[in-house]
Amino acid sequence: MKDLHQKKDKAETYCPIQATIDILEKKWTLNIIKSLLAGKKRFNELGIAIGGCNSRTLALRLKALEEDMLITRRVLTHIPPWVEYELTDRGRSLLTILDSISEWGRRWMSR
Repeated sequence: MKDLHQKKDKAETYCPIQATIDILEKKWTLNIIKSLLAGKKRFNELGIAIGGCNSRTLALRLKALEEDMLITRRVLTHIPPWVEYELTDRGRSLLTILDSISEWGRRWMSR
């Protein structure tokens, strides 16, 4: 019975804004998404494009974004093998959010 009450409490307190922020607030996540908006990239290309993120953190962020269905990971069978990352439709839909944030910043955060 306790589990049922906990699930009910979670359902009643669900906030889609917070759920979105929980994904996007992780360090490097927005940089990765922004970089992939330009098109698919390999792991090292992403690392260079976002700059300053160590390989382990990048791998963890990419895995989380894949689990959240924001990116796809495709292993290509070339020798040596390599992996490509690309935004899903769900991931590309974040462009409208990023555009809104950018517009807000230009309007209210100008120097």
